[in-house]
Amino acid sequence: MNLENPLERNIFFYTDVTQETIGEISAIIVEIESHDKRLKKHAAVFGLDYTPEPIKFYINTPGGDAYACLGLVGIMRNCTTPIHTIATGCAMSAGFIMAINGHKRFCFESSSYMWHEAGYMALGKTTEHEENMVESIRLQKIIDKNIIEKTGLSAKDLKKIYRSKQDKYISAEEALKLGIVDEIL
Repeated sequence: MNLENPLERNIFFYTDVTQETIGEISAIIVEIESHDKRLKKHAAVFGLDYTPEPIKFYINTPGGDAYACLGLVGIMRNCTTPIHTIATGCAMSAGFIMAINGHKRFCFESSSYMWHEAGYMALGKTTEHEENMVESIRLQKIIDKNIIEKTGLSAKDLKKIYRSKQDKYISAEEALKLGIVDEIL
């Protein structure tokens, strides 16, 4: 028996990564997951098995706030409802991190990815710069660990990108080879 699932499962993220935009996406994912948990519980009462349809998370973003992105990544990684990420145009910077954290990851042949080292604004006093640098390094380690866990990229690959001091653009075909995406649609 297939239980009806009334919630819309397509999420379209075609904007910058900010606390506000990520808050909206996070709320949608949590709502869908809560709904699926209730359906699974009700189905079990009748001896039925409920398997939720995946959330399809369409991404086309130049990136943005790394902290907001990591908040969403925590929700995505712990979500019991499968989340399939689909890079439709570009998944750059924080968008790259969002895209690689899908339970299944897809893109189109024309999709592009971009990754670069984390950065911060350099205003203030020397002590503030030192504190910002310590935090930037801590943040970079968290992000690097996530990239290494979720893709075929190694720490050595990431260091090479960072040493170049340039953004690393990745085509769909290269993304497939590097384990950034599971399938090109």
